[in-house]
Amino acid sequence: MRQRRMFDLAIVDQDLFQTMSLGSKYLYFELGLRADDYGFVANPKAIIKMVGTAENDFETLAERGYVKIFRNGLIVITHWNINNTLTKKRPTIFLDELNQLKITVSKKYEFKSKEELLLNSGDVTENLDVNDEIIETVAKDITNDKKSVIVGDMLKCVELLNAVGISATSAKGRKLGKECTLEEIQDGIQYAKAHIPNNCKNMEGWIISCIEQQHAKKNNLNKQCPDCHGSGKIQIIEDDPDKDDGSKVWYMSSCPKCKGNGFMK
Repeated sequence: MRQRRMFDLAIVDQDLFQTMSLGSKYLYFELGLRADDYGFVANPKAIIKMVGTAENDFETLAERGYVKIFRNGLIVITHWNINNTLTKKRPTIFLDELNQLKITVSKKYEFKSKEELLLNSGDVTENLDVNDEIIETVAKDITNDKKSVIVGDMLKCVELLNAVGISATSAKGRKLGKECTLEEIQDGIQYAKAHIPNNCKNMEGWIISCIEQQHAKKNNLNKQCPDCHGSGKIQIIEDDPDKDDGSKVWYMSSCPKCKGNGFMK
């Protein structure tokens, strides 16, 4: 499978780009060459070391808006859709990060606002801090029924978690708020209180495990596909048709065992 990358002169001929150091400009091209078909680069620090540029070269790219950095270290090329107009894209494995982005009228990647994230199928991503202050601020600016229901459920989730000693801003609290519905959190807490183990020394951990069990039960997560482990995607490795040196190419494809569902019926 071919992997060609393009760079638009409208981007790289700008003074903003040309006044960067040679290291920053060189790194921009190297990152672009190694991005997937949606512009994501999973290992920017490894590439920095591999090509011999410096950390401050990368920082300059970020400061000038040529790359956007996610909390997990992943990056995306901001002007990817200007540089590369791909008609057939290989699927990206970075779906959570893609869900946090929008494409502007000028075809640039931008992070979605908190309000947009809230309306995105109720999915709260890692760019949104789930805490009382933020939710209350968002709630003041939201008036229509659909938004009110989403924000109302979030407020109740935060209130329930805080009431049983689970901080909504902790790693576990954020995970529960992102993945679990209000009903799952309510049922998990109710079950935990009714079935407290003898000599329970970690009540918080017990409640968290009960909520996670409710989430797994209601989403068939206990019957995950053994091939894709619930992701619905598997990695395909094939010989590179453009090379005769034994090189391989890889891409993600829908799992044939579960037909992309992620779990077995």
